[in-house]
Amino acid sequence: MSAAVRAQWTGGFLDDACAVLLDFSLTPGRYPTTAVYNLLKATVDGLSHVIFKPSPSGQPGPWSREDFWITQLVARKRMADKRPGVAIELRPPGADLTQYPEPPVIEAFIRGSPPLWPGDEAGQRKVEAWRTRSKAVLIPAVPPPSQTRLALAFRFQIEPERVNSSDLDNFCVPAAQAVVQALFGDLSRGPSVQEIAAEKVATSADNCGVAVQVRYI
Repeated sequence: MSAAVRAQWTGGFLDDACAVLLDFSLTPGRYPTTAVYNLLKATVDGLSHVIFKPSPSGQPGPWSREDFWITQLVARKRMADKRPGVAIELRPPGADLTQYPEPPVIEAFIRGSPPLWPGDEAGQRKVEAWRTRSKAVLIPAVPPPSQTRLALAFRFQIEPERVNSSDLDNFCVPAAQAVVQALFGDLSRGPSVQEIAAEKVATSADNCGVAVQVRYI
């Protein structure tokens, strides 16, 4: 992944907010069994290894990069017409990354500072507690139809110090899993998530939370 990005990237390290768009083309065998949120982390890590400088904080290592500069992220999956792969687009942040013709079927705000993808047992407990709190807000009055495909939109409102230290892709995975669990009762329906659009913004501690929109597509 990093080698492929390096072959195309001719610039230096980025040190400003940016948006990343990922368009995954999957084989017919992999498409119905893969949740798009499970493709995010490895792809963003591979990209970040090339376009961002090493992070001075956090766990040292080859993949510890300043990918906190990614403030907007869109990831989609589709069936591959030809060769499978991922198309990556990097652009300045903007308000027009996604345009949906239909209003969301679920729109909610989950209060509290959202957790990151856990790296230890303590982190896992935070994620599990957040899922439980999310379920009460997200559970639909009527279960989704069978074979429903989902487009999820998240706006993560977090403390200013977390904006410049926490990676957007690591917020997306627990949030997407919470939606799947609330709608379907377990995570086996993760592959129904077709698209994720996310952004992170700074706010005061009193206003922390996640604005969630769910669409059936």
